[in-house]
Amino acid sequence: MRQKAKKKEKPTPSPTQSAPISKRVNWADGDVCQSAFEPTQSAPISRRVKAFIIDMFMINMAILYFAVYIILGSREEFLQNQSAIFICTMVFGVILSIFFAAKGQSPGYKAYDIKLIDARTGEKPGFFRAYWRFLCFMFSGAIVVGLLLVFFRDDKKSLHDILSDTICIECI
Repeated sequence: MRQKAKKKEKPTPSPTQSAPISKRVNWADGDVCQSAFEPTQSAPISRRVKAFIIDMFMINMAILYFAVYIILGSREEFLQNQSAIFICTMVFGVILSIFFAAKGQSPGYKAYDIKLIDARTGEKPGFFRAYWRFLCFMFSGAIVVGLLLVFFRDDKKSLHDILSDTICIECI
């Protein structure tokens, strides 16, 4: 005799859990990301690190080359000029924020099919939220604990993602 399969009931979130966002995210460039994601689901750490390395080489290296050889004239002048290093870092943050606000992806995130979204709405973050995330990333990197926090949390969020209320998700 065959037994009828019982229909699985979806568990309802407890008052302390966030309910899944059931909004389908269709992007202008044709990508469709997870249609219903839990706020605790995020892109794998290894892919996010690789995406950041791509961004550093594609964007930051171009900024640094321009600053060192065209504006300042030599490597020695650049190393002695702390304000130039600070300005290059902030310009890198502005450019990343423009990418995240416009497309939800930087070149590195696009290479690994990752999108940055606002954890509350499921939409791409605005420029100021993305720039706040960059500033929080700089703070997280300075104290190191903020970057290592990802290994101790179930939702795999770093300190800068928590403070900016964003999440990195994989696109389907």
